[in-house]
Amino acid sequence: MDGPVEEPTVLVTGRPRPRPDVRGARDAAGVRLVFRALLFDGASVPAWHEDAACAGRSPSLFFPEADGQHPRPSRVRAAKEVCRRCPVRTTCLDDVMTHESPWYRHGVVGGLSPAERHRLHRARLGATS
Repeated sequence: MDGPVEEPTVLVTGRPRPRPDVRGARDAAGVRLVFRALLFDGASVPAWHEDAACAGRSPSLFFPEADGQHPRPSRVRAAKEVCRRCPVRTTCLDDVMTHESPWYRHGVVGGLSPAERHRLHRARLGATS
């Protein structure tokens, strides 16, 4: 039983890649690592992140499921309030919609919940048909 362990994969733009294990991301560094892997596929984090309103805040505000918590509506509203005042919110949302897998959405990013980003993705697909 000591053979190689096969990692689960997620298909992103037709390419398989390892799926980050969010259950192990209990601290801020772990959540950032998962966030980078999900959104930027190992590439460097864009410079606009330094100007984001969420910079320096606890990632658990935006990704409560990484702490094993269910995203309560009050937590989602609090995260969205931070995003609402963010000077790079539009850029953040554009990045997440470009890089995030439509089948693997987590947290409040770009001011939208996973369900809202899913609806936006579907609306964009409908607009291009």
